[in-house]
Amino acid sequence: SVFAVMEAQRKIEAIEDAEEEIDVDEVERIKAEEEQRAIDDGDLLGTRPPPEDLPRQRHLYEREKSRLVSSKKLRKLTGENWVAKIDGLTQLTFWYNEDTGEARWDKPKLLLELEADSLAREKKWNAAPPKLLVLIMQYLLSHPERTACSVVCKQWNVAARDISFVRHVLPAEFGAMTKDKPMLHNHYRTLAEAMEVCQPGDILELGDGHYWVEEPGIRVEFPVKFVGDENDPSHVVVELGGTTSWDAKGGLIEGITFRRPRLASARTIPELLRVDGRVEIVHSVLSNSGSKDPSAHVVGPGNKGSWLDVEIGESDGPGLVIDQKAEVLLTKCRVKNNNGDAIVCKGGSRFKMVKGRVEGNGGHGLRLSESSKGELTKCVFAENLGGILARETGSSCSPCTGNLVRSTMSTLKTPPGFKLTKETEET
Repeated sequence: SVFAVMEAQRKIEAIEDAEEEIDVDEVERIKAEEEQRAIDDGDLLGTRPPPEDLPRQRHLYEREKSRLVSSKKLRKLTGENWVAKIDGLTQLTFWYNEDTGEARWDKPKLLLELEADSLAREKKWNAAPPKLLVLIMQYLLSHPERTACSVVCKQWNVAARDISFVRHVLPAEFGAMTKDKPMLHNHYRTLAEAMEVCQPGDILELGDGHYWVEEPGIRVEFPVKFVGDENDPSHVVVELGGTTSWDAKGGLIEGITFRRPRLASARTIPELLRVDGRVEIVHSVLSNSGSKDPSAHVVGPGNKGSWLDVEIGESDGPGLVIDQKAEVLLTKCRVKNNNGDAIVCKGGSRFKMVKGRVEGNGGHGLRLSESSKGELTKCVFAENLGGILARETGSSCSPCTGNLVRSTMSTLKTPPGFKLTKETEET
């Protein structure tokens, strides 16, 4: 059979291999030569040294090990372990770490810091490393001290705006999840917690979600910045139970929706925002639904508001009231869906609106009284049931140019500076 033939062949080969003699002495000689060569090259350590040589050998080993470790640490601290090489495929420069084998396209952070340190020693404080400046500015108040430092030079400005100075407030959705966990540096579960430790000039960053604020609301007595989502303020919603009272002579609100929670509709609801100071508002929404008080009220001589892309509405009374010689500038803002007048300017106040929209209000689009002055430029008024403009004796609206009135009534009388159109024309 085939099996019998293969087995016979195997036995013949085994007998032939057994007949070949192995030269043991030659094998030992070759092995000894290889070991001696390894010892000479330092790849193999000779064993069984005399007992009297052991302490000396141990000392030499520890000294050499310490030297190698120190050398490696020194190379790491000085950046000597990084070398620039050329990629063979792309012919672009990359960085290679000779000690760890790491390769990267961008310049290592250590080398950048060393270069910054060298530049700082040459040009002194004008080129101080940002990391050092941040550590120094931690001991300064955000306003006015850190703000004053930010105008010294570019380096100081970058350090003054470092992300480590921002106070992060978690929305209600995340606050519950972290209730029993320690918070990171400058992170807070509620707006109330953040306001307790807030200092003048601080930035409060609100992440996407809801923030519940109970009565009496929020009082801002020094300049701070509330920053949400500038691209879509509906992502950051403050459910306000009371009033945001802004008494500070400066500050910013950006990318936030302030509105009333549904549970508040059954109670007497005050004004949503009261400005007794100065504040800039950008890309935000003020909705005082269910209240007969205005969504925003700016009051007091010298108090100002410069607002860009702000929506003011949903009030059962007026949308915006400007009183007692206050001043407000609205740019590309929308005042809509209020049951009363859209904008009321009185008490010798000044109001200016540029490229805005006033529509869907139950009263007049703009009411001027008590020697107040208004300016309207390239604005659109539409479907305001009380009319376009109500102006009492002693008040004026000038200049008033390039404005449109959108209405289906061709007989509607328009004041000077307005053009009647049946079509929706964007300003």
